[in-house]
Amino acid sequence: MIRIVIAGLWICLVTVASSYAAITWKGAKSAEAATQAEPEKFFGGLEQVKTRVLSVPVVADGAIQGYIVAQFSFMVGSKILKQLSIKPEAVLLDEAFRTLYAGELVDFRKLKKLDLTALSAQLTENVNKRFGAPFVQDVMIHDLNFVAKSEARGASEKDKS
Repeated sequence: MIRIVIAGLWICLVTVASSYAAITWKGAKSAEAATQAEPEKFFGGLEQVKTRVLSVPVVADGAIQGYIVAQFSFMVGSKILKQLSIKPEAVLLDEAFRTLYAGELVDFRKLKKLDLTALSAQLTENVNKRFGAPFVQDVMIHDLNFVAKSEARGASEKDKS
């Protein structure tokens, strides 16, 4: 009889201890989740979408003069990004190609200091127009180079002279 009472007390103690451990463990996880949510306050729920490298031909005087090689990164609202049914990189790359190909802001044949802030602002504005909402918060330029046709890989000796 005493063994049954002791076994019953032992089972009750184990049950209480495991319940306490589970509640404490669950509380620690929710505190950890709250700590991880704090960076969202700093960055406003933005995600970075990095594009692949883009190669844009520079056409002048009826011939290709060289290529603009560029790579961009766009800061996008994470909530909006999750709601999209298409990959935004395709639209971002298309708009970057159109902006660089048109050459209104950048003339790589007459090299001078480039207003990168204006290029970034123009890309942001153009992409947001296409989406019809303030989708892109900022555009960062990772790489922006001009490669003359004569320096391009695979250029023939005729092109170099």
